[in-house]
This record gives sequence, C-alpha cells and structure tokens, in this order.
Amino acid sequence: MFATLKRMMGDTPAKLADAIGDAPLPSFPKVANQALDKLRDPNASLRAVGALLERDPHMSVSLLKTVNSAAFGLRRPCSSIGHAATLLGRTQLEGLVLAVAVKSTSPTKAHGVNHSRFWKTATRRAAIARAIATVVSPRMGSEAFTAGLLQDLAVPLIAQRKKGYNEVLEAWHGGEGDLDDLERERFGWDHAQVGGLMAEKWTFPKALLNAIRGHHSPNADAPSGIVGLLHETANDLDKLIELANSRYGIPHDKVVLAIATGDAEAAELHALWA
Repeated sequence: MFATLKRMMGDTPAKLADAIGDAPLPSFPKVANQALDKLRDPNASLRAVGALLERDPHMSVSLLKTVNSAAFGLRRPCSSIGHAATLLGRTQLEGLVLAVAVKSTSPTKAHGVNHSRFWKTATRRAAIARAIATVVSPRMGSEAFTAGLLQDLAVPLIAQRKKGYNEVLEAWHGGEGDLDDLERERFGWDHAQVGGLMAEKWTFPKALLNAIRGHHSPNADAPSGIVGLLHETANDLDKLIELANSRYGIPHDKVVLAIATGDAEAAELHALWA
C-alpha cells in the first residue's frame, strides 16, 4: 500500500505536461459543463439539469441510449433525459455526463490507437465491471460502469501528442508486457497516473478520479480495479476470475456468468459508442 501511495504522490503536473505537452486539455461541450455545474449545486433541481441537457441533441441522445442499454442495467426504460435525471440521481448522472463529454473530446485519430477497438474494449470492460460489481453490491454497479468505461481515457490523447508512444503501444499489442509497465520503463509514468491528472483538471468526483488513477494498482479494491486487468486473452480472464474470487469471495461460476453477461451486453453498448 505504501508503494502505491508513494507512486500516486508522484503524480505531478510535470508528468501530465510530459505526456500530453503544454497544450490545454480538450474542452468539454458547453452544455456538459453547465450541466455538471448544476449537478454539483445542491440547490439546482434535477429537472433543470434534464432540461439543460436536452438543449444538446447529441449529448441527450447519447445519454438516453446509454441508460436504456442492457449494459446499464435499469429495470425500466427512460423516456426522456428529464426522466433519466430523476431516476438516476445526481451521482450516476454526473458520471454519465462526464463519460459522454470525455468521449466527445477523445481524439478519433491517434497513431497506434484504433478508435473502434479502443471503445470496444472500454465498453466491454464497463459492462463486465457493472456485472461483477452488482454481485458484490448493486449500489456499486453504476460507479463501476463509469470507471470501467473511462479508466483508459488518457491513452488516445497521449498517443496523439507524445512522440514515441506508438512504439510502446506496438510493444504492448505485440505481447511484450503490460502497458503500464512499458510506459513507466520508457517515460517514468503510466496512463493511469496521467488519467488521474486529467481527471483532476476536469474536476471529476473523487471516487471516479481514484478509480481511474488506481486501476493498475495491485491494491485496487473496486471492481473497476479488477477489470483493469482485463485484456483479450484467456489467461487474463483466468486472472480476473481468480482475483474476483480472492478479493471479493465471488464464486468462480458467478464470475464466469458476469463475464458472459457483460460480453452479451457490450455488443449493444459498443454499437452506441463506436
């Protein structure tokens, strides 16, 4: 734990500048920023937040399709953004607004990153994160979903701006090691640290920020931390099953079922986010 804290304390603005340069972070859509301000104002009504989000057709459609997808796990569909805002509450809605805002600013062209593959992996991870979290505690499902979706948010921006990062991605895709290990060996930082710094700049809620920053930590204690180990090989799935059992006491068969459920739901979600 001490090593993890020490590493996190080393997450300085200099690392962010080294990873993505001195240019500012992409700006969220105006409506997203206004909605986030209202969501963080206890005196602002959720109905007002919903009305504001409906001013941005792209954002409102993305939000509504996501909350109505099987992967999000609502018991009944939402008929409007106002309905979704009331049903989800402030915390869940804030996480989803952030997710859609990040997606809208994420580079679609970055050397070494296949845009469709990136979001296919992210949506699969989000769906599996929610499925596993729901086994542990239904209340954790939404938080794990958003964290799973966003935990690699820094990768496309780093790939777009950092010279030599495509070589690290190629080594990772070639099976030469874990991405975070390769990043630290080459640059002295990893994408989880950079993602945490980006989340700070974008004023993410603390729980979501910590989930992004710590998702490769061996001491991560959230379902989103477990699925941070999820890649596309059988060995990684086996490791995920074992960790879910050892850290949470989830029987192996329930983890396997959660992975299968997430996989089934992820296809629909990816179609929405591709």
